[in-house]
Amino acid sequence: MFFPTLSDELIDFGLLPLSLVASAASLEEAGYPADEKASLGSLEYRQKEAPDYFMGAKVGAELAGFICGTRCEEFVEETMSTHSPSGPILAIHSVCVAEEYRRKKVATSMLRQYVNDVAFSPTSSTITTIALIAKQHLLSFYVSCGFTVIGLSEIVHGKDPWFHLTLSLTDYRKSKFYVVDAFTSTPGCGNPAAVVLAPPNATDEAMQTIAKEFNLSETVFITRAPAGAPGYSLAYFTPTTEINLCGHATLAAASVLFAHPSVDSPTLDFDVLRSGLGISAESIISINYVGPSGQASPEDILVEVTPSSFSSLGPVDLQALKATAAYHHGLIVCCEGDASGASGAQFSSRFFAPKIGIDEDPVCGRAHTILCPYFSKKLGLPALDGFQNSERGGVIKCKWEGGRVYMRGERVIVSSGQLEGISL
Repeated sequence: MFFPTLSDELIDFGLLPLSLVASAASLEEAGYPADEKASLGSLEYRQKEAPDYFMGAKVGAELAGFICGTRCEEFVEETMSTHSPSGPILAIHSVCVAEEYRRKKVATSMLRQYVNDVAFSPTSSTITTIALIAKQHLLSFYVSCGFTVIGLSEIVHGKDPWFHLTLSLTDYRKSKFYVVDAFTSTPGCGNPAAVVLAPPNATDEAMQTIAKEFNLSETVFITRAPAGAPGYSLAYFTPTTEINLCGHATLAAASVLFAHPSVDSPTLDFDVLRSGLGISAESIISINYVGPSGQASPEDILVEVTPSSFSSLGPVDLQALKATAAYHHGLIVCCEGDASGASGAQFSSRFFAPKIGIDEDPVCGRAHTILCPYFSKKLGLPALDGFQNSERGGVIKCKWEGGRVYMRGERVIVSSGQLEGISL
């Protein structure tokens, strides 16, 4: 699983092989006092006996952090150094991050991902509780990751007192849901959608039943990608059937993933946006795969960002935009409002299509067959002006009516002539 840190470095989190345990021991050495650190031998034992619960975060080939644990029948001092394969309790022994990756939410992302991977792994289905001990100054961190403070621990480890914390996997495995009013900041307005955090084994039948119970126009189910793969998958259901795409439900899902404190930061693969255009995940309002007239299609990607992010797009890496397999035709970046400050447009855009030989289109009518219905539905306006914020710039007046896009604009003839030496 991949997730970005605040510094936009891509972290690869997964099972840690025995070959990297020595690197983990070095992090343990640097991160814990001498009377609390685990030895290389102890870490090697945990990796060999409980490899499913020894996970690490890497940046390239560098180990940025790790978490390890073993199973036990009872969380007491005697069981901290052994592993009981059928034990219902998973005891976490180390949550360790390299100095250069601290204060970048790496530990938070690691621990939340670790809990999720354990919760839904087939080999961990009989684990009911995750337990650990922590010092007082770290209690708020573990609570923010879903743990509950039980009280002072009877386990003695070094000279300082420790607190006992637990997280119920029985409760964690119960799917959480949110109801989000999209395209509004006022409760009871906008377009409501139910957002359900679904386990990887959720069936279509179960999702359809849940959508029927919510009885909203759409319910979106968010499922993490399998371990080792980036991102999430979204499934959209009306009360009666599954559909391919829903714009307001996508925004609702993104708002839960980005903003809700009890949910991980999104691990969607934003590589092409970050490396190609310098767009950060935090500035993205919605992402849609679309074709002409806004139909769901892998031809183009439509990315709406905040106006400030749109105005400060980084240098364009055309090779990165060309190399990605994320889309077939082009990449539309847009925002609400007039980026020119003078045209009075309701939305602004840029269009990149290096895959088909167009680095950046100056003013693209095709892109506006997608932009017009998108912003017409979002803003509730049938007629809009769109400003294309290319080097040349231009305004397209468009209207979304009866499932068709109508466009008009001013024009000026700047040259004329006749062909010589070529017959048509």
